[in-house]
Amino acid sequence: GGGEPRSSGYWLLWNSCAQDNRSETAATNGGPAAGWFILDDLLELPGILVGELQVETCDQGINLLQRSDLAGVDRSSDAAYHLAAELITAQVNLAIGSEYCPAVDQAVAAGQLLLISQGFDGSGSYLGPPVASQQVETFEILIEQLGEYNSGELCR
Repeated sequence: GGGEPRSSGYWLLWNSCAQDNRSETAATNGGPAAGWFILDDLLELPGILVGELQVETCDQGINLLQRSDLAGVDRSSDAAYHLAAELITAQVNLAIGSEYCPAVDQAVAAGQLLLISQGFDGSGSYLGPPVASQQVETFEILIEQLGEYNSGELCR
């Protein structure tokens, strides 16, 4: 607990469903009881809420961390999927007891509310390619804040 948050790249490797996953390594080293968490451990019921989507499976989590929709379609030009990836990463980091500060709570809550306002459920397009608008700017600010948390910078 209280350690550095882990990047989305970390969670893309430490799971049971992605290519080159490290789930066997985590299990061999004692699993969650010994601090060796994989994404799957943190998605068990009730899962992680991202917008209106309850992320409960490794495949769902991996798609969103890769900024793809649940069907695997690349949505990396859509700010809603960038925010969803950073939000999932922050939530799993908080769940394992990574460092904490009130700013991360605020960013997680604001990100969640923003995705709910868009009806985000992990399917289709929401904002499309970046354009100059207040809405996209708000997404970008939250993406930056959550990214800073996930890289260990926000709470310093």
